[in-house]
Amino acid sequence: MRHSTARWLAVAVGTVVPTVVAAAAEPRVESGPAGPLVRYELRLERPQANEQPVVLLVTTYGGQVADVAAYAPRGPMREMEVIDHSDLKVSADAIRGRLRIDMHFRSHTSLGRPPYPLEVSCRIRDGAVAGEFTGRFPGKSDQPGPHEKGSLQGRVLTEQAVRAGNSLASGADWPCWMGPSQTFAAATTRAALLDDLHEARLVWRSEYVGPSEMGSIRYGDCIGSAPCAGGASPIVCDGKVYQFHYTPAGTAYMKHVDDLLRGPTAEKTRERLRQYGWDEQRLRDLWRIDADEVVLCIDAATGRTLWKTVFPGEGLALFDHKGSMTNHTPCAVEGRVYALGVTGRLRCLDAASGEVLWARPVPGFHEFMKRSKDESLAQRRVIAPGRSFTHALNWAGPAVLAPDSPGGRDAGLVGFDRATGRVRWHVKDVLGACAAPLRWPHDGKDYVIAVGSSVTCIDPEDGRTVWRLADVGHNPNQAALWNDLLLVNLMDEEAMKKQREEKMALAEARGQSYGGRQGAAGQLGCYRLTLEGPTLAWKLPPDYGFPYSKAAAVVVDGKACVRGGLGDKGFVVVDMASGKILFEDPARQNNTEAHAFAMAGRYVMEPDSQHGKTNWFVFNADPADWRPIGPEWWQPHRMVTSYQTPQSHAAVDGRVFMRSRHGVMCYDLRKALPKE
Repeated sequence: MRHSTARWLAVAVGTVVPTVVAAAAEPRVESGPAGPLVRYELRLERPQANEQPVVLLVTTYGGQVADVAAYAPRGPMREMEVIDHSDLKVSADAIRGRLRIDMHFRSHTSLGRPPYPLEVSCRIRDGAVAGEFTGRFPGKSDQPGPHEKGSLQGRVLTEQAVRAGNSLASGADWPCWMGPSQTFAAATTRAALLDDLHEARLVWRSEYVGPSEMGSIRYGDCIGSAPCAGGASPIVCDGKVYQFHYTPAGTAYMKHVDDLLRGPTAEKTRERLRQYGWDEQRLRDLWRIDADEVVLCIDAATGRTLWKTVFPGEGLALFDHKGSMTNHTPCAVEGRVYALGVTGRLRCLDAASGEVLWARPVPGFHEFMKRSKDESLAQRRVIAPGRSFTHALNWAGPAVLAPDSPGGRDAGLVGFDRATGRVRWHVKDVLGACAAPLRWPHDGKDYVIAVGSSVTCIDPEDGRTVWRLADVGHNPNQAALWNDLLLVNLMDEEAMKKQREEKMALAEARGQSYGGRQGAAGQLGCYRLTLEGPTLAWKLPPDYGFPYSKAAAVVVDGKACVRGGLGDKGFVVVDMASGKILFEDPARQNNTEAHAFAMAGRYVMEPDSQHGKTNWFVFNADPADWRPIGPEWWQPHRMVTSYQTPQSHAAVDGRVFMRSRHGVMCYDLRKALPKE
């Protein structure tokens, strides 16, 4: 069996008729793997004293090897990938065979080099594994390391054992892009977290999903890449993880490929194909235009695929992460999952079975993207509306909330009946280009708060505008709502531009640098919401600016952590009720394209969440005791990011569920298992 990263090659092949596309087939629900799950955690102790151990996570179903993950928790080889496990055999008393390991899915520096062989031989007795390994690992600068031989030990975990050690507490969810409280903060947990996240344990990784980008035409042929699967984030609800993605399908492929194979670069392209072991058909498969869209359901405790619902031919294979499906993150509520596709189709699925309960085109969105897809197929080039698809789904009262366009300034909002799919209402020009609508519970009833250049309160029952505050400021990104308090930017675009120019001139006069057009500009303000309308509760001085290209804040217990609020770096912690600054850290580096979330009394900061890195800095969330906790953590998998809006990581009950170039990863961050 080839490793699952090759599954995307199983697409229709044959005579290519680029402009003729069959009608999309009916959705189908596919079951997960059959047979009992058994997982083997193997630790390879390398003989050199300065070399870090390597962990193999072997997953079998019914005795057949389904997946092997390899990672070095502390070492420099955090981007290893097992590309072939077909020779590995597992029996009741032994694990033997050879793996092939590569440094990356795509690595220009290792072009044409063979994968690293790794052979393991070990015996199993009473649930313990012991043996030895021989092979090579990536060395410095992507060069092959020396041949090594060392010891191996580990343990065997049955499905029941995995579930017992990794089940989530009842009600512990991350049901939408913004988390359970819509503030990017996890619900409270009994478990204490590790101080050094290098000690975190990879519990499982999902079946293959794919990366959030593969490259662009401007990068050439992208040989060695895996196709883009979109940038949606995983969500967690009722012990299940849901991931929306797409995969190339059909027979039509980009004309770009013909130019590569027949034009002046033909010989160079064929040489690269030979070096990577590809053929021309595989290159065509990489650049398919049509796409199947998929909702994948995973058991949060074990990583077993429970079901996946496939929508054949209903997508568009957007490939560049700046213009791909940036943030069509689904939402889940009351036994149903709602997912929005690239071509503007909103689907409602039964959360337990994957059955499609209803599917509807989103007015405006669907018509626009249908034209884009038709033009893409006719011209044999993917035509996407720029850096778009940035609106995650949410719900309020009886309505699930979807944007009426793939992106751009102040999209409209459509409320679909959660039960039937009927369009209850459609409100135009209310939502920022990269923002999700907010649910505002007030006096026992849900309302919708939509923030863009205005702030609009909408009744989700009928779409009635309860009130609207016009010209509030420039708010393309996510506003923050906590109880009845709303954080927004109070400054319009023209004033922000002038403010940036003044800050840049001042920095230049002092011989300092400033963040240019991405430097923090704007003014943070807080509105108190009532049914009569909003009133300005407080605002920070303009010198603090406003976060650029990220959510306004992460809120924990009424304390808002605002990133980039001091020039183009730094953090400010503000009391939401009073506007009092509780803590400032002006020197802490914090890029303009950062992401943050909170869990178990800690803030987690990602300095740059748009360029392929998700490294974490962790801080104590108490402003009176603001301090770093542990070292910087680079997760031991190939990282992926989205663009314009960051991927969020579902932090649930001491676990975190996040995307990698392979699929969804589940890490256990708990210091110790909670005692009953």
